[in-house]
Amino acid sequence: MEGEDIASIVDALDQLSDILCQATYFTKAYEILGIAVKDIQGNPVLHELIARVAFVMENFEKSI
Repeated sequence: MEGEDIASIVDALDQLSDILCQATYFTKAYEILGIAVKDIQGNPVLHELIARVAFVMENFEKSI
């Protein structure tokens, strides 16, 4: 991930998760964001996105 624009990647993941959630692919959005968190460690925005998708999935324990 060196040399890549992390902010642009996070923005793209935000848009992708919104699209997937609108199409009711909540699990897929959650899985993609979970992989991204492992690749881009320490990014608070990714954790917020995962919490938002978990909340929409009504998985409240993971949304905290």
